[in-house]
Amino acid sequence: MKKLLLGLVLVCCYSYQLNAQENNTGKENFDHWSIDLGAGIYEIGAPLSDGYNADILFQASFGVRYMFNEKFGLRLGLGYNSFSETGTSLPFQSNLYRASIEGVVNLGNVLDFQNWTDRFNVLVHVGGGFSSLNVIEPTDNGGDLITHLSIGFTPQFKLSNRLSLFLDFAAFINYNRNYSA
Repeated sequence: MKKLLLGLVLVCCYSYQLNAQENNTGKENFDHWSIDLGAGIYEIGAPLSDGYNADILFQASFGVRYMFNEKFGLRLGLGYNSFSETGTSLPFQSNLYRASIEGVVNLGNVLDFQNWTDRFNVLVHVGGGFSSLNVIEPTDNGGDLITHLSIGFTPQFKLSNRLSLFLDFAAFINYNRNYSA
């Protein structure tokens, strides 16, 4: 199962929709802004270094999304990941801080999900950004600046007009890394 989830992030989060916009007729159009807060687990999709292994690890995230229309928008995301040795691995402790900007497609509106459900939706997101890998043990590396690409999808379940529960499955592909975790 771990091999099937290579690089995927599983996050159980809440999304809070803000600032309902009105059109000229006074009817509610849609919420342009949303905020998401998340905490969950993730799995590293590639080996770290010889002798160093990590298993399922902790992550937290925060995002702000602005939708230009009901189908397309932009998301600014911040994240924190913490990982350390497991099993027979040599000891280590690392933290990863990331910032991303992503294009978002509301697949539910593109595919007219509202014809068969008013509670389920799916977002697709693609983008990139920067991360800082801070190795604490066995030696402090002072931070390693990394660029990354991200791609993912986010199924959502609407609890109310302003609150949704969602899972985020995302893969982060890192470039220009000088150190391992």
